[in-house]
Amino acid sequence: CFTNHKIKYIMKKLNNLLNKVGMDKALHFAFAGWAVSAVSPFGITAMAIVFILVFILSVIKERCLDDYADFSDVVASFLGEIVALLLYIPADLILN
Repeated sequence: CFTNHKIKYIMKKLNNLLNKVGMDKALHFAFAGWAVSAVSPFGITAMAIVFILVFILSVIKERCLDDYADFSDVVASFLGEIVALLLYIPADLILN
């Protein structure tokens, strides 16, 4: 059971992480992971297609839409996608 003290400790650690990483990169990570995870009911092929599309869109966004191309945002998106796949694969193996 989480006590109030433990919750405050976890929230403080999360806040420190977001301050170090930056909200922009955290959003890139979260959105890319969500996009890949959202198609998981359709299988690994759908996830692979979305993985590639999100990666390409991340690069295009950084090169064409932003004033300054920060490719660490692309890395954050890529890591979010990888985490989504790494969570899906063992779950798929266990459940099927």
